Amino acid sequence: MGIGKDFNEESLKYDVLLEKLKNLADQKSEEVAGLLQGLIKNSNEFDSTSIEKKQK
Repeated sequence: MGIGKDFNEESLKYDVLLEKLKNLADQKSEEVAGLLQGLIKNSNEFDSTSIEKKQK
């Protein structure tokens, strides 16, 4: 099994990283859910603040 001329190192890195993230999300689903909820909340607060500043 060798590396052919069509080998894409960046694609392999992406696939490995994605697989690691999937495994982490499976193992720590509650923590990941809390993190995502916090990001969404912060994003919504940022959007609201930006809209208020534009209206002034």
